[in-house]
Amino acid sequence: MPVTKSSIPEVISAIGALAKDGYFLYNVKKNTLDYTNSSLLKIFDISHTSFSSQPAFFINHILSEDLEHLQAEYSLFSRLNKVEDVLFRIKQHDGTFRYLQLNAYKYNNEYVVGIIKDVTELKEREEYVINYGAKKNSLLDMVTHNLAGPLHLSRNIIESIERNRISKVSDIQAQLELIKENTNHCIDIVNDFLEEEHLVSEHISVKANPFNVIEKLEIIIERIRKSYPDYSFKINTKQKDITIQADDVKFLQVANNLISNAVKFSPTKSTIEIAITESPKTVIIAFKDSGIGIPDSMKSALFQKNTPASRPGLMGEKSIGMGLYIVKKLVQLMNGQVDFESKENVGTTFTLTFPKDDIEHAS
Repeated sequence: MPVTKSSIPEVISAIGALAKDGYFLYNVKKNTLDYTNSSLLKIFDISHTSFSSQPAFFINHILSEDLEHLQAEYSLFSRLNKVEDVLFRIKQHDGTFRYLQLNAYKYNNEYVVGIIKDVTELKEREEYVINYGAKKNSLLDMVTHNLAGPLHLSRNIIESIERNRISKVSDIQAQLELIKENTNHCIDIVNDFLEEEHLVSEHISVKANPFNVIEKLEIIIERIRKSYPDYSFKINTKQKDITIQADDVKFLQVANNLISNAVKFSPTKSTIEIAITESPKTVIIAFKDSGIGIPDSMKSALFQKNTPASRPGLMGEKSIGMGLYIVKKLVQLMNGQVDFESKENVGTTFTLTFPKDDIEHAS
């Protein structure tokens, strides 16, 4: 049975009454909301139902800078009669912000059917992972340049003094032994901490959800670009939206690790390229650098835990030999595959292959 004009409100209200997302029916000619479900009022933190028919009351909750974005999307809506996955923020009475996602469709030039999803938790989770990656990189830099190096140097100096000492005063010897023990202890703590930070990721459960691969990569690149302004980053793809069903948090971790590695082993002014290709069943993402490459003698052990193939970066960044081991673990958890090709003094390409379907059967 076709949906008639008179039955539109009934259909939307029937769906909206059961939905967790916000549903509304906007009457274009009357400039009123003919229907808003209770979930929409809850999302916008509106307790007075008398305001539920007034579009302006909802619009007033939207941040001004995001409202400009929505107005631009409305121009697109006028041509296509639909907009999808439009992100914007609202401010609630307690001063907190919420991230919302809008999908809207025009029907018969009289109604606009809208669905608003609260994606605050997803965005906060995404921000946490990105900030965690940035924090990890900062921590590694701090450990490398401000802590681990001086401690190693201190130990070497102490050993040198021991070998060349003239006086054998017992008190001096005792103090030297104490300093040496403490220095070794600090180095062990640093290495244990870094190893634990890497290992935590592989035990986090997999949560499958659809996401746009290009969008996630752009987020990572934007953050890394701020830390490494002397490098260029380029995404090569003919499409604007390539979606896979996987764990977006783990994907962000993997992408952050591979792009950071590409930077670490490439000279300044280099370009890191990311090529994305899509087939009916898979999505392939290749991270290519023009760095120092991987010697043939190290390739077989590259993904091993505590791999002997670990090397310091070109700027002296320390490696504990866990990064690529974790990358492979996380990719496998998402039912994907990681491969690489490398030639010394030419560069390295890491390739990720993910299925488009869900990962519920992944171990």
